[in-house]
Amino acid sequence: MKKFEYKIVNAAMKGVAKMNLDFDATESILIGLGLEGWELVSSYVYSKSSGINEHLYVFKREYIPVD
Repeated sequence: MKKFEYKIVNAAMKGVAKMNLDFDATESILIGLGLEGWELVSSYVYSKSSGINEHLYVFKREYIPVD
């Protein structure tokens, strides 16, 4: 039976108040994780109590134990 490990990553934000999504930095993060074998399985945007939107990405990859 396959086993998986999971990772949750915040998107990169820019600007004085960190309110704007940094597309280039976020794309670099996503590409890097893909090259490491991580697969994007879901993404979420939610508003914090401060009114700032948070972008989260959920990844998974097969868990292979190191002997």
